[in-house]
Amino acid sequence: MRVLFTVILLAAFAGFGVFLYFDDQPTIVEEPLTMPEYGEITVKHAAPLFSDGLPDGYAVVDVRSAEEYDNVHVVGTINIPISIFEESEQPCKAVVRELPKDKKIIFLCNMGVRSGDMYYNLVDPVEDLGCGIEKDGLYYLNAEVQYNLDKLIIKAHE
Repeated sequence: MRVLFTVILLAAFAGFGVFLYFDDQPTIVEEPLTMPEYGEITVKHAAPLFSDGLPDGYAVVDVRSAEEYDNVHVVGTINIPISIFEESEQPCKAVVRELPKDKKIIFLCNMGVRSGDMYYNLVDPVEDLGCGIEKDGLYYLNAEVQYNLDKLIIKAHE
């Protein structure tokens, strides 16, 4: 009986280990989508871009709070918290000042909500209380993001 219990316990640990291994792997997209000129991107756009680390030609802006970013982030990303729109007297200028001018920009967060907020705060017209900046080359990732020090794991929303 003791041997049977040990075998079952070992099988459970092995199964859990396999689950953890696959949970930490990049998403494989069978039919990736080409990047639009601007706007929302999903796992089908982004997974191929991020499969080998941060994508060339793009600046990746993490819009989570400074505390979340300090806890775990990928080296090479830029942190501009979405809260800047509540905390700064001139948030549009503060954000634009931090954005690289020579790259396309991808905003991201854990689930895509705050990255979408950042995108729309920037591109919405001034009369709608947005910043009114040019959309081309600006994207927000609407997907689940897991952070490691060396890579982002991008998954579709469950």
